[in-house]
Amino acid sequence: MRKAIKSMLEFFEPVKKFCRMRTIPEQVMMMLIPLSSGIFCYLLGNSVKIYAAVDIYDFMKDVLGDFITVLALFVSFTVGYLSILITSSSENVNALKQDESKVFFDEKGKPYTLYQILMTEITYTVLVEITVLLVCVIEKFIINCFTSQVLKIFCSINVSLFVYILLLILVDVKNLYFSFWKSE
Repeated sequence: MRKAIKSMLEFFEPVKKFCRMRTIPEQVMMMLIPLSSGIFCYLLGNSVKIYAAVDIYDFMKDVLGDFITVLALFVSFTVGYLSILITSSSENVNALKQDESKVFFDEKGKPYTLYQILMTEITYTVLVEITVLLVCVIEKFIINCFTSQVLKIFCSINVSLFVYILLLILVDVKNLYFSFWKSE
């Protein structure tokens, strides 16, 4: 039983490391942008009068289907980034793997190499994408149990999570770009 609990807690290790590697202002911005986009979508959905006959249940089914498709693509691309970083024989990636001189410290003073930071960021992104993908699949099955107002809240939360994932992917792509770029 202890082994099972310990293995379940290992799932959160990349999450803890990702949060330790980020400064407080970075964490606030990574949460503020998606949260504000979700709130904007919710307010827009409640204030705009739709004149066409749009059923909220059909709309949510379509949106969830699109989210599931896009998230599955994101997971595959992010796992591709991870495999490129692990298996690459590029001079820059080999230098990242072996260079212990480029060390960054978190707020507790723990050192991390640039390669560890890249691996943690991409792993965290994959975990978030898979978690949101599972949430969307579950929502797809239980969508008929809720009122239209609750569905609008779910849709806003999904938009927030989607924007958060987009931000994570942008950061990952930027960091991968600079890891393969020939530095001088």
